Amino acid sequence: MKDKNIFIILLLGILFSALMSLNQSKNLIGKNTNLPQLSLSEDWLSPWNQYDNEYGRAITIDESTGDLFTVGYNGTTTNKDIILIKYNNLGQQLWNLTWDNGANEIGYDVALDSQKNIYIAGGNGTTSPDLDGLLLKFNTAGNLVWKTSYDGGSYDNFWALHIDDNDDIFVVSQSILAMYDTVVLKYNSTGDLQWTSVIGGPGYQSCYDITLDGYGNIYLAGLNGSAPSYNYLVVKMDNSGNHIWNRTWGGSQSDQAYAVGVDSFDSIYITGFSNSFGSPNKDITLVKYDNEGNKLWNTTWGSLSDGEESWTLDFDSAGYTYVAGHRGNDIFILKFDSAGSIIWDKYWERSSIHVHWCYDLIIDTNDNIYFTGRSLLTIYDEIITVKLSIDSPGGFTLWSDADDPDDDGEFTLDWSISPRFNNYSLFYSNVSADIDIESDVPWIEGITNHSVDLTLENGTYYFLAVAYNNYGYAVSNYESVLVEIEPSGPVNGGPAIPGYSFLAISISMVGIILVITFKTKKTLK
Repeated sequence: MKDKNIFIILLLGILFSALMSLNQSKNLIGKNTNLPQLSLSEDWLSPWNQYDNEYGRAITIDESTGDLFTVGYNGTTTNKDIILIKYNNLGQQLWNLTWDNGANEIGYDVALDSQKNIYIAGGNGTTSPDLDGLLLKFNTAGNLVWKTSYDGGSYDNFWALHIDDNDDIFVVSQSILAMYDTVVLKYNSTGDLQWTSVIGGPGYQSCYDITLDGYGNIYLAGLNGSAPSYNYLVVKMDNSGNHIWNRTWGGSQSDQAYAVGVDSFDSIYITGFSNSFGSPNKDITLVKYDNEGNKLWNTTWGSLSDGEESWTLDFDSAGYTYVAGHRGNDIFILKFDSAGSIIWDKYWERSSIHVHWCYDLIIDTNDNIYFTGRSLLTIYDEIITVKLSIDSPGGFTLWSDADDPDDDGEFTLDWSISPRFNNYSLFYSNVSADIDIESDVPWIEGITNHSVDLTLENGTYYFLAVAYNNYGYAVSNYESVLVEIEPSGPVNGGPAIPGYSFLAISISMVGIILVITFKTKKTLK
């Protein structure tokens, strides 16, 4: 008898669990891991070609007006001039200027101060081994305010600059002293040199980018070592140019960093290329440090067939990191989260017969993306400036034709067309309107029309529709429906509540088992 009692208890437990699971199935559980991620669409492309060859090297934006400034240079190996172009936010050129000092003038970076004055960093000289660092200041109309140069040896080249909240200008220079070393210079807004600081040692220490954090600390990115085995180099200095720490990263081959950025948590990111890890060609590498110089992670991205070089990085309003450069004939943009996981990778090309290079990328406060570089068709290069933006589905409205309350449980959910949609998913809950589309599993997926016919039992239901495309998603309003179906009497069965039939069958089965057990017990007596 004990065995029979245990059997009955187990059977009742199984039935109870089944009933509970039936009830739970009406709630949204699980994790939707297939949400489409954001992608990009081209708003405009503005090419510029006035001479034989032009190269776009850097871009910045006036956030108050949306105006953009692209800097680069034109000309041949021995006769280059600086080019500065101003665009409005529609990509229409407002003005351009060419600056020629009678020798080679190269523009590598551009930035604005608080008064919208424009600063260009680059190089000036007759030949490459005899180059001086060059810093130019223009007013908002493009008129030259002042120029200054730096000659620390046989070769000095200003690769990048950063302007702080006091309108002081910090410049990083590649200079030949003992070998290729890095010189950091600070100028005030009138062009007076405040101090210089040298980063050197055995082999090469060449830095190509500079930025500041919110405390005024200076960060540099470049390379360290001797050919052909270079390593990434990141350096931290205080606002007076005093060295705080430096770190190197890499393998046995050539690894070179071209860009550095600091996020809102004062974490430091550097990017460039690596020959030491991954495929036999160059690969993109992104390395993250905390502000004490501890490496948090590194990630590598690339292909077996093409070589990739990353030249620039920036952050969007949510703290995601964007890295850009060129791969084969195309320009690529990568989006990473703060843990180093890649969210998406996208390619851009003007046409299949052009060759493209990207040297700088910025993201505005609305998360629009701008980049500059050069585009080659046959034998001539031209400057390209491009705006990309997020192109998610448009908003739409959800409704139903159910009565309130609905007395038969049969109704249709309809919704307006979401612009740029690919498909829809429908979410629902019979518990509350608290639906999280990033963690809850859709009830119905892959819907391509704009309505769904439903037949439901008694209860209150909350619905939400989501439109998806390759670029993102849009969420509708909530629609709630109350279903109250009156019971039609014993002939037609019990009340129309979720799980009623299953419950009735389960109770009947338990009753039969108890009767059999009772009769068996009586017979044994």
